[in-house]
Amino acid sequence: MGEIMKKLMLDAPGKRILTLGDEAIVRGGLEAGVNFVTTYPGAPASEVADAFMEVSKEIPEIYFEYSANEAVASACAWGGAWGGANSIVCFKMLGLNVAADIVQCSNYAGTKPGSLVIVHAGDPGLISSTNEADNRDIARHMGLPIFEPSGIQEAKDFMIHAVAMSKKWDLAVLFNFNTRLAHSMGDIELGSLEALSNVSPVGKFKSAKSRYIQAQAIGLENHRRLHKRLKKAKKWAEKNEAGLNKIVPGAESAKVGIITGGMSYGYVLEACNLLELDDIPILRLGIQFPIAEKTVVDFSSNLDKIIVVEEMDPFLEDSIKRVLFDAGIKLEIYGKDIYKRGVLPISGEFNHDIVTKAIMKVLPDAKPKIDISTITNKYSKVKGGLAQRMASFCAGCPHRATVYALKKTLNDAGISDKAVIGDDIGCYALAAAPPLSMGDYLICMSSGVGIGQGLAHRINTSDQPIFAFIGDSTFFHSGMPALLNAIYSNADITLIIMDNRWTALTGHQPLPHTGVNSLGEEMDPIKLYDICRSMGVKYIKVVDAYRIKTLQKVFLDCLNPKNKGPKVVISTRECNIQVDRRRRRAKLPEEIEFRYQIIPERCERCDECTKVFGCVAIRQDKDENGVEYYYIEEAKCTNCGVCKDVCPNGAIVETVLIRPQI
Repeated sequence: MGEIMKKLMLDAPGKRILTLGDEAIVRGGLEAGVNFVTTYPGAPASEVADAFMEVSKEIPEIYFEYSANEAVASACAWGGAWGGANSIVCFKMLGLNVAADIVQCSNYAGTKPGSLVIVHAGDPGLISSTNEADNRDIARHMGLPIFEPSGIQEAKDFMIHAVAMSKKWDLAVLFNFNTRLAHSMGDIELGSLEALSNVSPVGKFKSAKSRYIQAQAIGLENHRRLHKRLKKAKKWAEKNEAGLNKIVPGAESAKVGIITGGMSYGYVLEACNLLELDDIPILRLGIQFPIAEKTVVDFSSNLDKIIVVEEMDPFLEDSIKRVLFDAGIKLEIYGKDIYKRGVLPISGEFNHDIVTKAIMKVLPDAKPKIDISTITNKYSKVKGGLAQRMASFCAGCPHRATVYALKKTLNDAGISDKAVIGDDIGCYALAAAPPLSMGDYLICMSSGVGIGQGLAHRINTSDQPIFAFIGDSTFFHSGMPALLNAIYSNADITLIIMDNRWTALTGHQPLPHTGVNSLGEEMDPIKLYDICRSMGVKYIKVVDAYRIKTLQKVFLDCLNPKNKGPKVVISTRECNIQVDRRRRRAKLPEEIEFRYQIIPERCERCDECTKVFGCVAIRQDKDENGVEYYYIEEAKCTNCGVCKDVCPNGAIVETVLIRPQI
């Protein structure tokens, strides 16, 4: 067990430890007695689930699983709650779209006798996502109270209160946070783990058809019950006994105040310090729904202007406008730039610079104690002087070889400008990036095959053949229904399943075919070939991803008019990072080691290995005479050997190093 896990499991109230925000959330869950955790991994929430997985190995009372997708994870977590557990389901914001059906319907029924918290990570600035989805409006629509911490300590403390609220008011709770909190580091004060010691690994389901059978009259009554429970939760939030809503008092004569929440609260404090606004009152809303209306009204009653500071959608802003309108309070509200008094952007991640400038627009007399433009200009100069780092496949990544093989096939067939390539979400999304640049669309998980089959029924696939990428994790997540539909409708499309046996992009979580379960225990893998065959796919080929020439033959065969209809190519090779990790853990001496090198006399410097294939282990340099040459950087090379097949001049050869025994 790692040092971080040991710290998270300390039963030492009052002790302070250093953690990531994600880990602080886990500690809060432990202190709240959470004993049932499900997830579909997605950055920036992956570390929350991964830490729970490590903890569950040491505490058998905690059930943990990596689920097939977010809907399955949510249904499973609800089952845990109905069996009496304190459940958590964890995913990134895009996962709520997948889980919407089960969450909407199950929250009508409630969580009793257990509790359920949806640990939900947002991603302002698109650091690891394809959109910035702000799900607070969806959560309100579903009747989910919204907790949003503003720092590391609150990430732990708010989780305890979220579990308590769910248990008390029979409501699932949305625990909302973002990338900046997830990956920030700070110290937290530990509480007691007594609640965890009181939970039982075995529960009991008590039938209650008047709640759980969500049909017609029962569903209607459950909807009424939901709103009654929300009213009670609202009164609890208004009392603020847990201190989740916080007021930083300003001067009694202040006429401008700020209302904020989440990580924006920290930016507001920094901005006010920079502008020396010690007299400005600040209301930080830790519970954003149900909103504490009386608190908002009392805070605003003597003000002329309010600045609402929140990332992404104007969720708080719209709620505050409604509350103040109903209360008959007229004042100027400044917020998002989609409105008349907009001073803040509706997209992208905030920082203290953005918030400082927004406040200065409302308070033009406020002057920063240091020149902001000087800092901004210095940063711009530094940023402008740095070489841009392009995203790239790792050295030895099997996906690079697969994409390259397809590109070569289409080039050789003279149809590279005609073929349609559907990319998807995962490591292989980099297929669309230079130098391979193989992707005509990249939207969301399983959209490669989903959109591709729609195109297949619209365009002439003999003239424009369609290939779609999908990863093994995405295939299990939502790709199987899409493939089934393609089979059912006889869509002329080739689905390339990139099988590296792990959910690699989010931290190498296991899959049903990895050969280990959620806790790393050995199990019989479920074979992708068997799944595709059982679904009715007639054309299935399984190829080693490192065998470029074999892949090219298979892709060329997919273009044969005789093979019209749905086709599946499973390009398989385990993620090289995992292979290397196992080798390092084993610490086995290598007497014989295969290596690859470039013979300078044969190298024509055609750039096939670098600018076309894009191997990151092949480098350029100049000798003492200024003559350019290529070499393989041993520290980066993983010995995949694909470069040998890629080189058209036979300049890359395999050598054998015999290491002496020590």
